[in-house]
Amino acid sequence: LAGEFLATRRFESAGGLELDAAMAARVAAEACLPVLELGLDWYRDARTVRLYPAGFLVEQSWTDEAGVVHDREAELAGEAWEGGPVILAWEDVADPEPGVNVVVHEFAHVLDALNGRVNGFPPVGDAATSRAWSSAFAAAYADHVERVEGGTEPYVDAYGAEDEGEFFAVVTETFFTWPENVAEGYPEVYVALLEFFRQDPLARL
Repeated sequence: LAGEFLATRRFESAGGLELDAAMAARVAAEACLPVLELGLDWYRDARTVRLYPAGFLVEQSWTDEAGVVHDREAELAGEAWEGGPVILAWEDVADPEPGVNVVVHEFAHVLDALNGRVNGFPPVGDAATSRAWSSAFAAAYADHVERVEGGTEPYVDAYGAEDEGEFFAVVTETFFTWPENVAEGYPEVYVALLEFFRQDPLARL
């Protein structure tokens, strides 16, 4: 599957990074992990992978609930543009923190966007499956935000408290890299992910 990914995706480098075949192969293998049982058609909107040597700066703008517009410059390890490239910092790909996988994280956003919005709700199946997914993820996200804001150790990376889309991406990377955390903290989410990805990472431990 990784070989097919390499043959059908364009790899680009930026920021002076010297991209080689081994680096592309690592990204391809990690990108294929979530779709191992789903197939590459789930990544049909992600045709280009761009790698920087390290974290890259982006300008972010958002409007809060009061209608106030905020702007900031942020350094990112990865970014997935809807219908555009998946951008990765090689430094974070090559030497990830425990429980973190920036490649899986960004390609989780690609899956999420297939429903038209990045909101933590990929196309999971029929109405009953969708209801179970919504219930499990809503409860888990609320608990995660409460833990992060209250200073309690969260089960997954605190960045997941940003919004529902980031929570799905963070939970997905944790599901594949540190599955026991998801299973312990959010067992209903673990089951939902197991059924969606058709994989049980705990069975590999």
